[in-house]
Amino acid sequence: MIHITQKQPIWLTLIVSLSFFAGAQVIAAEDVRFTPGKGELELKSSATATWMRFIEVYQAALYAPHEIQAEEINTSLVPLSLELTYLTGVSKDNIIKAAEVALQRQHDTATLDKFAEQITALHQSYRDTAKGDKYRLDFDPASGVSLYFNDSLLVAFGDVSFGRLYVGIWLDEPPLSQPLRTALLDW
Repeated sequence: MIHITQKQPIWLTLIVSLSFFAGAQVIAAEDVRFTPGKGELELKSSATATWMRFIEVYQAALYAPHEIQAEEINTSLVPLSLELTYLTGVSKDNIIKAAEVALQRQHDTATLDKFAEQITALHQSYRDTAKGDKYRLDFDPASGVSLYFNDSLLVAFGDVSFGRLYVGIWLDEPPLSQPLRTALLDW
């Protein structure tokens, strides 16, 4: 089960937990280049996730099938790939905290309890990031979800419902970051 002691805005959690940014080395978002396609998926959009509106944390890219329109992303089960290239280092603990806050905002306790084992296993597979590191979350309605770190498979789950729930951290309402979601779904 995910345990967050109190409901609070995600920005408050991040202010408290992301103090590591002071003096961090970063790479510029414009220096990140994404491939135009991954197999049957094409690059639909990319956007920069920021903290406090001015510290660039990661560059995100959304890949989906060519024929899919943005409005279909959340209404139909389609293959997706979400790639996050970190522009600065972020600790595993802070990645998990942000994911847990987003999941708690999006889902009721019964839903989170249903997927608690998978959420815990996925979160345990996270690693601290350094500038230039990449996480990739691949969702396939036929096979579930896989998490990669710098192109190495960390964990995979065949549960399609869990896969869609987890990708929703970035794409469903209310998302981890509304500006990031808006930009990723604007093509």
